[in-house]
Amino acid sequence: MPKIGLSNTQWVERLKQYARGKYSFGRGERPPKESRWAIEIDKIEKCPKQGNLANYDPFGRMIPCTCRYHPQIKKCPALAGPTSQAHLTSISAATQPQVPSTPTTTTATPQASLTELTATPQVSLTELTAIPQVSLTELTATPQVSLTELTAT
Repeated sequence: MPKIGLSNTQWVERLKQYARGKYSFGRGERPPKESRWAIEIDKIEKCPKQGNLANYDPFGRMIPCTCRYHPQIKKCPALAGPTSQAHLTSISAATQPQVPSTPTTTTATPQASLTELTATPQVSLTELTAIPQVSLTELTATPQVSLTELTAT
């Protein structure tokens, strides 16, 4: 008696479970290599979120899902990392000195041009490599002490 394949909705549900780590394919359960569902499994395995427990990278950026089978996480400004606007305003408010507000006039600060900023003194490669070299024989030329001299004390 021939087996009847899974329906599309059953495959989608199985792939969502696989992407979450709740399902693993046993022996003979994977679809044929050229089928639509095998291509979808390859997309899940190549997805940056697959096997990653965190939703954010170390820099606070969300890890994107490229396979569409992982659950979508809404962005939270408090969890968006150190580059979030809420975090920056809280830092700037905490680091601002408490000064009584008095009306002051603002003056324009001088702006440095790009050529002035990039006109730093250049060091040549020969100057950097002109470090005195010590040979290996000089380093190993330490006075040798015999065993009899050491035990004589």
